[in-house]
Amino acid sequence: ATVSVNSACTNPTIRREWSQLSGSEKTQFVNAIKAVAQRERSNQYQDASTMSWADFAVTHNANQWWAHANAEFLVYHRAMIFRMEQALRSAGWSGGLVNWQSLDLFSDQYFGGPGAQGACLANGQFGGSSGFRVVGDNRQLQCLTRCGGGTFWGPQQLANILASATSYENIRYDDTTNFHANGHATLGGGCDMGNPGWSPRDPLFYLHHAYVDKFWWKWQHLCPTYRLDYEGNLNSGTNNNSPLLGNSRPVSPSQPLDSWTGLTAGDMLDTMNDLLCYTYSKSGGDIDYTRPNCPDGSTPNYTPWSNSAPAPVPSPPPSPSPSPSPSPTSTTTTTTTTTTTTTTTPPPTTTTTTTRNTTTTSTSTASIPANGHGNPETWLIDLLTNLVAKNSPSSSTSSKQNRRAAAAAAAVAAPANQPTSPPPPPTPSIQIHQGPPGKTIGEYILSTGPANTTTLQVTIQNSNPITYRIPQGCRVYKIFYSHISILPVDFEYNDRVGLPADNPCPVGMHPHCEVPTCNRYPGFKEPVPGVSPCQYATIVSDEFIKAWHLNPCVVRESDCKMMWEVDECNAQAASLL
Repeated sequence: ATVSVNSACTNPTIRREWSQLSGSEKTQFVNAIKAVAQRERSNQYQDASTMSWADFAVTHNANQWWAHANAEFLVYHRAMIFRMEQALRSAGWSGGLVNWQSLDLFSDQYFGGPGAQGACLANGQFGGSSGFRVVGDNRQLQCLTRCGGGTFWGPQQLANILASATSYENIRYDDTTNFHANGHATLGGGCDMGNPGWSPRDPLFYLHHAYVDKFWWKWQHLCPTYRLDYEGNLNSGTNNNSPLLGNSRPVSPSQPLDSWTGLTAGDMLDTMNDLLCYTYSKSGGDIDYTRPNCPDGSTPNYTPWSNSAPAPVPSPPPSPSPSPSPSPTSTTTTTTTTTTTTTTTPPPTTTTTTTRNTTTTSTSTASIPANGHGNPETWLIDLLTNLVAKNSPSSSTSSKQNRRAAAAAAAVAAPANQPTSPPPPPTPSIQIHQGPPGKTIGEYILSTGPANTTTLQVTIQNSNPITYRIPQGCRVYKIFYSHISILPVDFEYNDRVGLPADNPCPVGMHPHCEVPTCNRYPGFKEPVPGVSPCQYATIVSDEFIKAWHLNPCVVRESDCKMMWEVDECNAQAASLL
């Protein structure tokens, strides 16, 4: 099957994987990035032909709270990389934005390899000696940094998600812990690419997010009803970018996007509309996947690739996945009933809140929104800083009105996703992100004891209750089946308010577990550096795990899987010699 082409989009740009570019094209792509980086800041986010590299990083950092961990994530970043594609085109590159699944881009000839935390990138076309500079926290230019290590999600793990997701929120789920966050942590560590707000400093950001966008694009073309599916809620707080945004309200295609002046969410849903007009090629790592039927009974489309796309070029697949992929749940949310009992005994005074799941329906309580889905126990990068750029939307052209009318018409079929009236400003509440089948959250009990100590007990289906001891001065923000996120007690997301520099609360907390020991299977040997075809990826340090509040058990389990995959790869190669 092929994608039907909008009459206004007869010659779509074909976004290719890095290995599908010729040597001269790779050089042209790198040179276009350098040209955009040489521009002065324009301080506007609509005319990409005058935007600089720093413009993209500054607005992403300013709007990171609105652009992550909520339904706007995919449409926001599709708009962002589309603007970058336009900027590169104005700098002489017409080959479309590039995604990546191959490894030669890390060579000194192109993007360079990993460096060390606190030091300029030492090699590649964007290293310290190249003259490539990025905007710093103080808005002064500085060199690029890149460090990190670990393993990437494997293609089969991603294919499993594609085959099982049946809604927009299923395919997005928690972008702070899925393969998107895994890529930032593995490529960036404690350096630029791993910085939640300033990650667009690193050119790898755009290749990584083109890969994320390709993943969403593949799902959109799987079933007819997926193409314009857009649901979920925005983040909490007052959003000064637009009165239509923020306040945890349900999303709508007609809502404007943060940062990207003049664009709406509806503009970003169909890549074959007259504005976006692009498709993707099939490349290494795009493995086949199956599902019986689409929700409406139609036959799934497994081959959305453009007919004019270049032939796939074999390339090494990403490193082994860090953990088994869960099966995301359906769009159904869970009704919860909240009761608060206060018991006074001398001493102490204990306030206990118990929340129990009762029935399955399409609504949720206002105090505890069940607005999330399952997430794997992988990396945890909770994007917290709330800095808001003030952009005013521009007037719409007739073609934009036609696109938005079509998107709005599609949304009428699902009135539950439409806001009826602006909700009142929310009070701080605990968000429940339900896990995959077999891992749903049954109840939680939050107890406040003497000296303001707080204990959270979470009951997970088919598991023993998990107990978390919340540090003093912190409150529970999100509950996942695998971990929790916490914030300072008095912290609220308002205009231009970020986390305090002396924030006492870790971003996330994981239940206690025993760190596994990696045992090599009998007969397998450790790879010989520089000789064996497969080598271990850089192991994430204990210091990095602590700094990013990762789950050490999950990370080390991922390291074991990587070791076994590398050993097997070398054993297979030896048998062919």
